Amino acid sequence: MNVEALAPDASARSQLHAALPALFTGLRRVPDPDLALNNLERFNKAVLDPRFLLGLFRENPRILHLLLTIFGSSQFLSDILVRHPQLFE
Repeated sequence: MNVEALAPDASARSQLHAALPALFTGLRRVPDPDLALNNLERFNKAVLDPRFLLGLFRENPRILHLLLTIFGSSQFLSDILVRHPQLFE
């Protein structure tokens, strides 16, 4: 998984840059960081506006931590969220 894949354009890269500290902190706390990153990339591709998602992570690291916990703990739940990202609300 390439962290840069989370940010497809310059605007998204600035959002990602601001969210990186929370992302790296969250990854240290999950059981399987590689699985979490892979599922996060899949989820990011499934949402309508990745820039909005990255901005949400920057503004509310708790949301990012919750997603990383799911993505790094349960492939079953991760697959559901990737297929239906609106369920995360």
